[in-house]
Amino acid sequence: MGSPEVLTPYQQQEKAAQEYYAQKDTRPHYVSGTPPGYQSTAGQAEVQTADARRERTVCGLKHDVFFTVLAVVIVVFLAAVLGGVLGTVLNKSGPNNQPSPISNGSIPSNTSSPATPPPVTAYQNSGISLIVPARSSDELPAFYFYFQTAEGAIIEDAYNSTLMHVSSNSTLLVAGGAANGTPIAATSWFSNGHTTRQVFFLDSSGNVMTSNTTGSQPWSTPYNVLTGDSVDPSTNALAVCSATAAQKTGLDGIRVYYGSGSCPGTTSSECIREVGMDFFESTQPIWHMWATFPGSDVKSGVACAISNNVNHLYLRNNTKNGFIQQWQWSYTDQYENGDAFWSMTTTGPSNMTDGSDIAAVNDGSNNDYIFYQTATGQVERALYYGSAIGNSMPLETALVGTKLTAAYTNYSGIVVYQKPLNGSLSYHMVTRSGQEVSTGLVV
Repeated sequence: MGSPEVLTPYQQQEKAAQEYYAQKDTRPHYVSGTPPGYQSTAGQAEVQTADARRERTVCGLKHDVFFTVLAVVIVVFLAAVLGGVLGTVLNKSGPNNQPSPISNGSIPSNTSSPATPPPVTAYQNSGISLIVPARSSDELPAFYFYFQTAEGAIIEDAYNSTLMHVSSNSTLLVAGGAANGTPIAATSWFSNGHTTRQVFFLDSSGNVMTSNTTGSQPWSTPYNVLTGDSVDPSTNALAVCSATAAQKTGLDGIRVYYGSGSCPGTTSSECIREVGMDFFESTQPIWHMWATFPGSDVKSGVACAISNNVNHLYLRNNTKNGFIQQWQWSYTDQYENGDAFWSMTTTGPSNMTDGSDIAAVNDGSNNDYIFYQTATGQVERALYYGSAIGNSMPLETALVGTKLTAAYTNYSGIVVYQKPLNGSLSYHMVTRSGQEVSTGLVV
């Protein structure tokens, strides 16, 4: 992929219209108790006190015996009081698993410090996805976060601040059927007065499945968006972008990118492929099998970000020392000029390791934050600005092969990744200039 490839044109391979929103969903929501993926809350310390009972002296008790008994009682009482005080002090000074946010001058951040729940633990190398609702309001949280539990369920958590403290009971999206370790991609859009959330994941049969919800409605029944194709069994690639531009002026639909086990019309046996739908085309979703990217690495990740009506697609080319590549598609050219095509515009760092995931997010000012992992396990951030990818900086060491997800808020890019050993999830917020805003556990 050293130069732009001739890509499969838009093929009108249509899926039959399927039910987009479920009319009734009987799957449970967690309304009480500890949801899957959470550790049990530590028990409260119990302070035991001695109930020293002193027996009254009887007539005739010797004077020295009486004072000996009294001295023993006093010693026991003082020991119990001292033990209670010491236990209280130790409880208050015990370790806190939530690091304090790093001060960042004038950058707004939520510095409240509520009681810290146990950290979220997920399936090893679980897919993860973090989104900011398309339309913010007092009724919507700051973030929605998706992950897979050790039992294989896919869970949605809501967060009201950048401290990543869960603000509501977890919601069960999928109880079973998702592939173990599936990548997860989520998006949000606002239309007709409602904010919709849509999640994509891989099932055990090689399908790209999707489900959505509006507000607090039940999630729709998952269905497959692919026609005549299936994913590569070892792929880490799954990404989604959406927008609601005015009809025929920009993207007004959803674009999904996944690692396919085929690459029709090319000499590649596997590659990243595009499947998508347009909101204006039908009241029911019609999914089209569209572009192919021959020579791309399906065992690594893929990411997309929309900037000024242009889709920025990030992937790794399938070579020993693979570079991050950026491909662009202009929706203005597509809808207004009628001459759109995918073009490889630039390449980025070559230290992204084979099999690394990619996450990308645009800051609304034509800058993309790009996150990836090196061979040593280091998560790094690069920037796309102007016409080049640069300004790489190391962040934290993560579980090798961790999935990555990113969002933009409070003038900062936030990336979530899985830590080594215990499966806990961590986040890192960093500004365009490289200043750290906060870091800690997802709880």
